[in-house]
Amino acid sequence: MKPAAKASPVAPGGLASHIDAEARSWLGLLRSVRSWVVCPHMKPDADTLGSSLALAALLRQLGNRAVVVCTDPVVDRFGFLPGAHEVVVGSLPADLPPDTGVVTLDAADFDRLGALGPQLRALHPFVNLDHHVSNKRFGTHNWIDTASAATGELVYLLHDLFDVPVQRDTAELLYAALVTDTGFFRYPATTARTLAIASALVATGIDFPRVIECIYERQAAGAIRLAGMALAKFHLEAGGQVAWTSIPLAMFDEAGATEDDAEGIIEELRKIEGVQILYILRESRESGVRVSLRAKHGHDVNAIARQFNGGGHLAAAGCVIDAPLAEAEERLKAAVLASL
Repeated sequence: MKPAAKASPVAPGGLASHIDAEARSWLGLLRSVRSWVVCPHMKPDADTLGSSLALAALLRQLGNRAVVVCTDPVVDRFGFLPGAHEVVVGSLPADLPPDTGVVTLDAADFDRLGALGPQLRALHPFVNLDHHVSNKRFGTHNWIDTASAATGELVYLLHDLFDVPVQRDTAELLYAALVTDTGFFRYPATTARTLAIASALVATGIDFPRVIECIYERQAAGAIRLAGMALAKFHLEAGGQVAWTSIPLAMFDEAGATEDDAEGIIEELRKIEGVQILYILRESRESGVRVSLRAKHGHDVNAIARQFNGGGHLAAAGCVIDAPLAEAEERLKAAVLASL
């Protein structure tokens, strides 16, 4: 698989010039349709949530009605984001106008919308905005910009397209989207355009150190215990090129942690010198074994995730393996080693 296209240098005529011609031909729908449901993917992270809340705010600035609806509730560490408490959870509002459309953000696959999916299918138009190379283009209208490091970049470009100033609350939402999906702007997907957008967001006066503190520096004691226990049992394979660990349900219980507390542990494995591919498996009470994969130096973990009906990016992907943890460990390890 070819690497995702890189964004071109920032255009002096405005960032909206980066929107491709096909998307430009229909993006006016966002202004002309008067009622929208904006939908993050299930188990929302900062990119899908920040992008969704920011897009809803933009749609309201355009004079439209917009409500953010998600299959799962917002986790505590993202509760500080402006508008997070207004997210409707579990089902669509009963008072939606009959001509309501839907915009999904950061969902590479229709199944990522969770239990809301069947309800959303009744809405039209169905707009799919994303930056994953694995996106299955399930909307009636699809804007998939793989040059973007985060879906938040697309929402920023829409502000430029519609000539709507980015308000401070929106800037905080988009900054949270960018900083998380780029790993503090250190992942290879980060481009000059990403940094230009981040600079513009900071210029609105947001308290960007607070954003980072709220997301990364307010962990429960159980989360720290869980990280220590998971990292204490990590494995190296292929002469140190592969690092991985796994978290059984019993470990969550012993640490006094939730499944959400496992987020971020994988990034510690990235620090091991010589590692090319890293991954973490964690048992879930809801759905099999959840897998997160990361890659360095051009290795393609999206291709690995696709073997298990998952996907994502060249350097970051995920999937769910419907098997006992021990079996999932062996199947995934075999796929990773074969990729080398």
